[in-house]
Amino acid sequence: MYSDWIRRALEFVNALALADDSIAPLMNVAPCLTRQDLDTWQESEKRIIPNSYSEFLQFGASSCQIAYVFNGRNSGESIYGAIKFCSLDEISAVMESLIEFGEWLCEIGQVEVGKVWQVAFPFSNLGNGDFLAFDLTSGVTDPPVIYLSHDEFVIRKLASSLSSFLTEWEKLNYLGPAIWKLEDFIDSSGLLSVNPESTKFKKFLLEFPSRES
Repeated sequence: MYSDWIRRALEFVNALALADDSIAPLMNVAPCLTRQDLDTWQESEKRIIPNSYSEFLQFGASSCQIAYVFNGRNSGESIYGAIKFCSLDEISAVMESLIEFGEWLCEIGQVEVGKVWQVAFPFSNLGNGDFLAFDLTSGVTDPPVIYLSHDEFVIRKLASSLSSFLTEWEKLNYLGPAIWKLEDFIDSSGLLSVNPESTKFKKFLLEFPSRES
């Protein structure tokens, strides 16, 4: 499943670049990890990798960066998508900062949000202080995917699971995932199941370069 998802993302971004030579895609996919690699990391960090991300690392990629950016055909606005899934080393490097930020949130009275930050398992670092992460406060084997915003004291749920998130995000051409880019396609339950016949979605697709031969 995960290897097919990555393959389709690579094909999509490559097709965009072929349709518009001003688009310089980023396409880096690192080899998968072994079960032993995961066990070694978990023992070292004293953290458990969520099952779905463990499977992604073993059967998809150990990390990947697949991205595009261009100016929309109709709006002229910058449109970008960036799949930037962290390696375990990258996750190790940011976990302490999430814990510290969560502690600070608790100190200023944002206790509920702070507790989520403290135990969240980040898998995508957006580079601006925001993260895609698993909500480990849920206590389930396949935890929900959430958006951690450093300047909004709320937790935004993106999907009930990683597989659900990837399915809906793919329909949106991997838009964002900065929350302000996804805003039109999200509600309190997460990313909306995209209706291909909706006016909003059709308008969104018209921003992309035509990939017809």
